[in-house]
Amino acid sequence: AMLPTNKMEPYRDLVLQTPLMQACRSGHWEVVQTLLAFRCNVWKADGLTGRTALHAAAAGGHVRCARLLLADAAGAGEGASARYANRAAGGGVTALHLAALHGHVDCVHLLVDERASLDAQTIPCAAAPMAAIGAGSTPLHYAASGGEVRCCQVLVSRGADRMAANCNGWLAVDVARMWKCNWLEHVLAPKSQLPVPKFPPSAYLSLPLPSLLAVARDYAAAGFPASPDSGAGNDDDACSVCLERPCNVAAEVCGHELCLKCAMDLCTVMKAYEVPGLAGTVPCPLCRSGIASFRKAVAAATASPEDDQQSMSGSSLPCACARCQDRHGSPEDDEEEKSTCRSSGGRSYGGG
Repeated sequence: AMLPTNKMEPYRDLVLQTPLMQACRSGHWEVVQTLLAFRCNVWKADGLTGRTALHAAAAGGHVRCARLLLADAAGAGEGASARYANRAAGGGVTALHLAALHGHVDCVHLLVDERASLDAQTIPCAAAPMAAIGAGSTPLHYAASGGEVRCCQVLVSRGADRMAANCNGWLAVDVARMWKCNWLEHVLAPKSQLPVPKFPPSAYLSLPLPSLLAVARDYAAAGFPASPDSGAGNDDDACSVCLERPCNVAAEVCGHELCLKCAMDLCTVMKAYEVPGLAGTVPCPLCRSGIASFRKAVAAATASPEDDQQSMSGSSLPCACARCQDRHGSPEDDEEEKSTCRSSGGRSYGGG
């Protein structure tokens, strides 16, 4: 269930970690959704290591949590997600360093595509294993010690410098040899002639998540339904995915409506479409078109909290999806066509 207040208190445990950091460390992405809806601050760092929740998610390989955190940071304005991704903890360690060190390919791929710096360097640090790798190390040095081939390939394909040396004078290939990861030499050797695979944009980019988080915060502030326990009062207004909660968000362009919970889960779990020039769109579960953002549904945007808790009324506008546009005949047929579309899960409003 959602939390009873609309603002998270800055609670910290004995190691000075917030609930958001703990949820990301354990990979509980549904808890992360709830905390972000109630405005938990993603920028906070713990008092011991200076690590944020993104560091915790990256170290554990919890890419869905990282996806949510970066989407939340993106809501702060242009370039905010890149600043968040490059936030350095103690020793100059970024989230990309940790993801590369532990061999979490999906996290490395996502962070690089969110403009995490490939040239970020660590500073002298007493904590193992970072101290053994040496100060001045880049994420590629950390990937070399981690031993994961695909992490190294992603970094090199995105422009990581194989000639970069740390303060010990070690290249990434030297680190790989010292950590007995000799299978990485063909990737990390500066004069390697082997081609590096090309990687498409990360499948965990998610364009609709920032808009959904904004809607979730509005609902949380108003105190009405963003929770799984909020039932629909009318079957015609029920979400076509869960068939339980009322529809309160609509996808831009196709206009199909879902409940906020299903939309959030869709954009957190589903992999993005590979659309040229528009990475990060998520497929609509009803028509499979790419979704780049969500808005409040018409009924939800005009209803009061009391009305919305009881039910959400339908619209008299015809469906705007391509299938229904092809089928629509005379205006007298609109109501019949709308009913057919709703029965198959295709509720939407015109205008996109």
